[in-house]
Amino acid sequence: MLLTLNVQEDYDFGKGPIVGVRPGQPARTIAPGLELNHIGIEPSGRIFCGDSYEPDMIVIGSPVTGNTAVVCPSRASYLRAENRPQPAYEDTHPHAYISPNRKWVVFNSDRTGAQQVYCASIPEEMIAELERS
Repeated sequence: MLLTLNVQEDYDFGKGPIVGVRPGQPARTIAPGLELNHIGIEPSGRIFCGDSYEPDMIVIGSPVTGNTAVVCPSRASYLRAENRPQPAYEDTHPHAYISPNRKWVVFNSDRTGAQQVYCASIPEEMIAELERS
């Protein structure tokens, strides 16, 4: 299982590592130095993705090798609904995920002023490089 650790009362950049956990084993940091929100992993469990607010990027990586790659920026504002011009009913976090065939990252962005769904292609070479030890 992959997760991000972030204590709301003590939030600061650099305090939200990606952690891998398995039953009966100690937790381990995945991709040290990288801090992502909204972690998602594709069905095989071999490639994860997430979004970063600062710097603005959608990232994919391998929990096995720890290799990561930037797919694209999200250009999302990350504003909460209560801080957006009304009427606004949603937050604008990217919530990135990988398609089951590992060819696309799908995410939200309000880059045009309206929240919309975007897709960015993932080159096969990028996936191969992530899995290379």
